[in-house]
Parts: sequence; structure tokens; C-alpha cells
Amino acid sequence: SAPTMTDLVSIRPMTPRDPDWRTFSDLLALAALPQPDEGGRSLAVEDERGLLGFGALEGEGPDQLLRSVVLVPSLRRRGLG
Repeated sequence: SAPTMTDLVSIRPMTPRDPDWRTFSDLLALAALPQPDEGGRSLAVEDERGLLGFGALEGEGPDQLLRSVVLVPSLRRRGLG
């Protein structure tokens, strides 16, 4: 079944060496979103069933922007974004 808003998720930092980096980059390209900065703070979002999506943080300190957020295609249009 699809994840719900009450499921527990984990957020982990990613670098270009992460095995999911290419998937993140490919999903961003499909969504016509900017590619992640290799020096930035990219994140993978998962639950107990696996990968849900990705995002990136931009900026420093308390004022940061969440950008380049994408869901795995099979989970789109379910209210998760």
C-alpha cells in the first residue's frame, strides 16, 4: 500500500557517492528541476518499505530553502508531496 502521512519516515543526507544519487538526478531531470549541488545538502526520504523521494536544502543558518523535491514516480498523486 502507499505510504500515508502518519507513517514514520527517515531522512538521510546524500553525496554524489551515494548509490541513490543517480536516481535523484534522473528524477530531477524528468521533473525539469535544477540538478543538486554536489557540495550542497541533498536528502533521501525513506520509510520501512523503501525510498519515497528526495530533496535538497539551500542556504545557511536558520533560514534555509527546501528545493528540488521529487517523489518516486509510483508514489505521485497520493498527497505525499
